[in-house]
Amino acid sequence: MFVESQTEVRNDPIKVRGLYAVEDIPANRFISPDDAIWNLHIEEIEHRALLDFTKNYPDAKMYKALKDFFWMYGYEADTLGSTGWSVSLASNATFVNHACSKEEQNVASPTHWYLDNDGNWENFNPVISRREVMATVLITSTRDIKAGEEILQDYSSMVENRDVHPEWDEFLAVDLCQKGVGDILT
Repeated sequence: MFVESQTEVRNDPIKVRGLYAVEDIPANRFISPDDAIWNLHIEEIEHRALLDFTKNYPDAKMYKALKDFFWMYGYEADTLGSTGWSVSLASNATFVNHACSKEEQNVASPTHWYLDNDGNWENFNPVISRREVMATVLITSTRDIKAGEEILQDYSSMVENRDVHPEWDEFLAVDLCQKGVGDILT
């Protein structure tokens, strides 16, 4: 079940922007599911080529902007054979900031869709196979959220391969949590 228009984007003096509940949202509800279908994706091989290109040609500003766009707004996607990086387009979920502690977190990706009855990852799920993009961008409330409360998600799960992106954990701990800088560029 979902409730339409339960969130709004607000300006923040430190984080720049954030997503806030405009009404109480019960636990286990989808957050703005109607805008989750708009998604831009690049395959892992394309993402690596973009990283290499911007490293080799640091003056290529448009390519750097594209790389930064995926880094700042995106997440590593590994769903049903589609690997690489995805960015939600035209989605309020783009403005969900990082939760620096489990107590702050009030939304998460519905990863339980991928699990079988024993808690193991499923290779096939009929619901997800029809709309695999939805499975990568939907978020659900993990607890009751009060009106006016900022919607926060733990970003640590957005990058699965720490060997390829070892800087991710430091980015979360230092830039987002210690410095309090938002993940949204102006």
